[in-house]
Amino acid sequence: LSTFKRMAIAMDLDPDTSAKELQEEYLRRKKQPIKPMLVNDGPCKENIQIGDEVDLLKFPVPMLHGGDGGRFMGTFHLTIAKDLDGDWVNWGMYRHMLHNKNTMGIQAGPHTHVMRIREGWKAEKKPMEIAIALGVEPVSTFCAATSMPHAVSEVEIAGAIRGEPLELVKCETVDLE
Repeated sequence: LSTFKRMAIAMDLDPDTSAKELQEEYLRRKKQPIKPMLVNDGPCKENIQIGDEVDLLKFPVPMLHGGDGGRFMGTFHLTIAKDLDGDWVNWGMYRHMLHNKNTMGIQAGPHTHVMRIREGWKAEKKPMEIAIALGVEPVSTFCAATSMPHAVSEVEIAGAIRGEPLELVKCETVDLE
C-alpha cells in the first residue's frame, strides 16, 4: 500500500482517498482536539520489569545503518516527555541508542521539543522523566513524527484524527501516561 492509502485506512477513510482530500480531512479534524482517557490496564502492562530486572538487551534492537555508533531502539514509536511544571506533554519520534542493559541515549537536535523540555529539568538539576512506547497504532506515530507547534498536545491531535479519545495508562516508575 502507498503511504497515503495506509494513512487513509488509519483514519477510517477509503483507501483510495486522494492526498489532497486526506490533507483536508486531517486539517479539519485537527481543529477539534480530543483529550485522552486514562484507563487502568493495557497490553503494555503484560510484562513489567523494574530496577535490577531491567534488561534492554532482551529486546530485538537492530543496527539500522552501517554508520551508526550502535543499535537504536525505536524506529516507529513514541518518545513521551513532560515539561517540569507538568502543563505540557510532548510526543516525538527520536532515536534511542542502546548503551547497555539498562541505559540508552537519545538523539535529538537542540531545537526539538524534547530538548527544550530537557532544559527545564536540567536547570532544576533533576533527571528528565521519559517514556518510550513501541508498537502503537499508526495515527499516534504519525502525530509524534509530525511537526506541531510548541505546547500543542500530540495525543489530543491523535484523538481528533481518530475521532475518539486515545486510551492511556500510567507508567510504572515515572509520572507519565
